[in-house]
Amino acid sequence: MNRRPLPFLALAALLVLSACNLPSSAESEAKQAADIQTAAAETVNAKLTAIAQLTPSETATSVPSATPEASPTPEASSTPEPSATSEASCD
Repeated sequence: MNRRPLPFLALAALLVLSACNLPSSAESEAKQAADIQTAAAETVNAKLTAIAQLTPSETATSVPSATPEASPTPEASSTPEPSATSEASCD
């Protein structure tokens, strides 16, 4: 009766330990280095953005042009009056 719990406990301990996915130290160090580099890049980007927001940008200013001269008004011409005809001309 004493032998039954031992294999069961050993099997249960093996299952519990195999369920844990412990990262290796090399993977952990590489991830930490990548996280530090990402944080540094984001900090530089934020600083550059803050500086860019404080620096006034050049705005395009239009050069005033001379006031246009008034064009001469065309003279009135005699326009023929439409004539009322009883026949419609269709070709």
